[in-house]
Amino acid sequence: MNEFDRELLSEFVVESSELLEQVEAVLLGIDIDEALVPDEINQLFRAVHTVKGTSGFFGLKVIGSLSHVMESVMGELRESRLKPSRPLIDLLLKANDRLRSLVGEPEASDQEDVKAIVADLEVWLKGGPTAAPAEKPAPAPAAAAPAPAVPSAPTSSDGPILVDEAVRKDAKRHGQHLYRLGLTLEKDIRGRKRSLAAFVKHLASVGKVVAMQPAQEELEAMPAGTDAPFVVVVASVLDSTLAPMGLALDASRIQEIPLDDMRPVEGVAQAAPAAPPAAPKPEKAEEAAAPGSAVTELRRSSSASEALRVKTSLLDRLMQMAGELVLARNRLLRRLDTERDRIEGLGTLLGELNGITSEIQEQIMRTRLQPLGSIFGRFSRVMHDMSEKLGKSVRLDTVGGDVELDKTLLEGLTDPLMHMIRNSIDHGIETPDEREMAGKPRQGTVRIRAYHEGGLVNIDVEDDGRGINVEKVKAAAVKKGILTDEQAERMSESDALSLVFKPGFSTAAQVTDISGRGVGMDVVRINIEKLGGMVEISTKLGQGSRVTIKLPLTLAIVTSLIVEVENQRFALPQVGLESVVRLKPDEIAGRIERIRDVDVLRYRDRLLPIVGLADVLGMERTYVDAETGERLPDRRERLSDRRAKKKGAEGELDVEQRSGADRRSALSNVLRILVLRIGRNSYGLIVDRIVENEEIVVKPLSRFLRDSMCFSGATILGDGTIAMILDPVSIAQKANLKFNDLSREVAEESAAERRRALREKVPLIHFSNGGPETFALPLAQVSRVEKIATKEVQRIGHRSYINYRGKALPLVQLHDYLNVAATLEEPEEIKVIIPRLGGELAGIVTHQVIDAREVDLEVDDSIGGQGIMGSAIFDGEIVLVLDTYGLMESAGVATSKASTSALQGRRVLLADDTPFMAMATERYLRQAGLEVHTVDDGLAAWEALQDNEYDVVVTDLRMPELDGNSLLSRIQSHDHTAHVPVVALTDDATSAEGFNAYAPKLDHADLMAALTAVLVERREEVAA
Repeated sequence: MNEFDRELLSEFVVESSELLEQVEAVLLGIDIDEALVPDEINQLFRAVHTVKGTSGFFGLKVIGSLSHVMESVMGELRESRLKPSRPLIDLLLKANDRLRSLVGEPEASDQEDVKAIVADLEVWLKGGPTAAPAEKPAPAPAAAAPAPAVPSAPTSSDGPILVDEAVRKDAKRHGQHLYRLGLTLEKDIRGRKRSLAAFVKHLASVGKVVAMQPAQEELEAMPAGTDAPFVVVVASVLDSTLAPMGLALDASRIQEIPLDDMRPVEGVAQAAPAAPPAAPKPEKAEEAAAPGSAVTELRRSSSASEALRVKTSLLDRLMQMAGELVLARNRLLRRLDTERDRIEGLGTLLGELNGITSEIQEQIMRTRLQPLGSIFGRFSRVMHDMSEKLGKSVRLDTVGGDVELDKTLLEGLTDPLMHMIRNSIDHGIETPDEREMAGKPRQGTVRIRAYHEGGLVNIDVEDDGRGINVEKVKAAAVKKGILTDEQAERMSESDALSLVFKPGFSTAAQVTDISGRGVGMDVVRINIEKLGGMVEISTKLGQGSRVTIKLPLTLAIVTSLIVEVENQRFALPQVGLESVVRLKPDEIAGRIERIRDVDVLRYRDRLLPIVGLADVLGMERTYVDAETGERLPDRRERLSDRRAKKKGAEGELDVEQRSGADRRSALSNVLRILVLRIGRNSYGLIVDRIVENEEIVVKPLSRFLRDSMCFSGATILGDGTIAMILDPVSIAQKANLKFNDLSREVAEESAAERRRALREKVPLIHFSNGGPETFALPLAQVSRVEKIATKEVQRIGHRSYINYRGKALPLVQLHDYLNVAATLEEPEEIKVIIPRLGGELAGIVTHQVIDAREVDLEVDDSIGGQGIMGSAIFDGEIVLVLDTYGLMESAGVATSKASTSALQGRRVLLADDTPFMAMATERYLRQAGLEVHTVDDGLAAWEALQDNEYDVVVTDLRMPELDGNSLLSRIQSHDHTAHVPVVALTDDATSAEGFNAYAPKLDHADLMAALTAVLVERREEVAA
């Protein structure tokens, strides 16, 4: 084959691979319960037809025969003579995999045997199988017919050699599997017309070749016809079900090596790094191959005439040169800055040079950007196979596939996203029956969404599954010794969710080949942080979870803040920089405190731990004496010890004008704090000076410095000096910052303030009876206020009535039933308050409605009695707060309330942080014959449940320490409390989802009815 034909064949490989990827995507998107979309089936037909036609041009008979029968089946689907079914779609997917593997090695394709899969497809051309056959194992792509087990390779004189323990540990840490591949040189490599180098390169594309026996060089030196056995050990994230497809080998050739089994792997010696492939085949840009070994397609439009293929090694070299150009530009601008005024036109030339350099840098960086959609497509098949294996129905949605990311970042993103998707399917999405019982569609959804925000690329992986049970996470952490019981009780939800990123942490009950080993999310966090990003997690129980990855656009050239500490300069990437705080010496004492032996900064209603960069790096802190200019050791241990003797003007940042030699007031003693964000937490980093912003080129650390903490790389600044690049995550780790401890301290300090903020204000109507006293009623217990002429009031016996909506409504005069003064004068018009008591039973007479107000009500029950709940202070005056139900009972008016005989003697735990609401509800419950224990928060309620037995829990929803929904989650997730019914105090049915019942606050009748219903139901369950 001449060079021109080889180029044409390479074009065929690239074009056909793209078409077959489209075929897989369309097949995975077919809904067997709905009619086929004509455009989709036509797309399938055209794609396979094109592959068949082009293969005929090259005389590739096996590819032609398989694509022909696939085309025929798709034609039957197009003409509706065949209906889509799960077995048929699965078979077409397997055929597509086989065809893709043949296309990948076109020169060896005619040696392959596809008779079995062609026969399976022809069965469908004859009408399909008469009964659903047992599903056959998927033919492995590009695999030969099953062969006998390959004998072990020859070993060295001292016997079998262990795969290095470090290799096993590394694989375990990264969530990988180790596989032993038993192969023969002639049959598996040369007989299939491919080179050993190409085979090793393929293995490297799906994992890492960690060992080979004999070595690659020895095998390549063996003469033709030598069918020497050899063994390869590969580390890959592919599980045992996907390994044959990914490694392009028959399953009989693959043996998984247990990661915890340290016995020798027969015939394997630790391999030297494999030699680079001798003749790499062209690959697509989306496959993101190693530099120098692949071809990247620059796609700036869909038009073929506007696309160009260049080697990735050339792009990498261009990127390096762009970095050097940026450094040279920075040095030139710095060196000539002082000459701008002396040399005419120099400023303009430097400005043009600066702009052109920035444009060149930006455009070269764009050549390395690739759309995220290029890796999104890889997950559809994995999701399809996993859902089938787990008996689940899951759909993958992707949004933002056109968002672009640097090639290096894209390559490092595949494994973390794979782990997250596997977790969503295995842990998150329920089975179809479970989803139906929960009121969800039988098919679950995993959505990947990419978007730009705050100068970063954000990637959300979310599912609509069961969510994460935070209490279960805490319980697992306690069981594994990560937390104590006390720490778990006090831990916030966000801190608890961060536990899933701990090494070895898992809530899975069983270890399977999919999950449960506790390495998945730990791997995600480690790999994302290595890429300079961060990862966050959020969840809502019963509704799903979301994991968000935040990444910079590129790792090669980054905008950084140049800072100085003890006359040494460092570069800090601005990705995690939240803000810069400058404190004058006289402000330090008011803004910086010491909690648990840690300096903390009061920052935007938060307390942030702060550390000095000099302290973390082990540099001696110094200061400049204001009188002598001498640099002296700074022996102060606490930042808060600093005091200014003189106070400057309000808002003044610089203090150069201040007189005196007090170094505490010198300009050099302004405290500069960089607020850095890492995940959900933030902290302050103290530096001596902020120099400037600068675009820096990231250089890798020397091998002598790779193990040093605090640094992620190095760079050359514009003045030619070398600066280390700071790593905020490593700095926090080296400083041993305890975010959880500080969070608890802050929580304790601000608990009272949060309680006041969350405590409900009670809407009241404030009125007068014509005497000296004034009264108040909760508006929740008021139905209407009517104006009535006094002459319309009729006296019948000892009671007054009015005609209200065609019925005789009795009136209640407060002075008749309460120990209050009578009306002094009879007005011409009265106001009648119609209470909300389950019916229009009576009206309360008032002479004047003073106002309606919403107050933080504190009721003093020292003034009370039948019909009066207590007193409160309004504008300095005592107001009597009425008990509507008690007042009506005193007046002999029967209220519409449920029978309370089933409630007598039952024990109720009441949780409400609003004092008036708690007092009123407790009063109603006690009047119904219940024993009541009242607490002011969900956490206190949970603690009470640990030591006491209750028949029912009644809870508010909004509480500071532990809200009603979180309390419900704890109760239902623990065996010793799961039987206790929980009633929510709310009038919103949506908010009360998951509770046994709900009732509006201050609605005595509804609350009694709800309690009666749940207690009767509970009694019947116990009896059964």
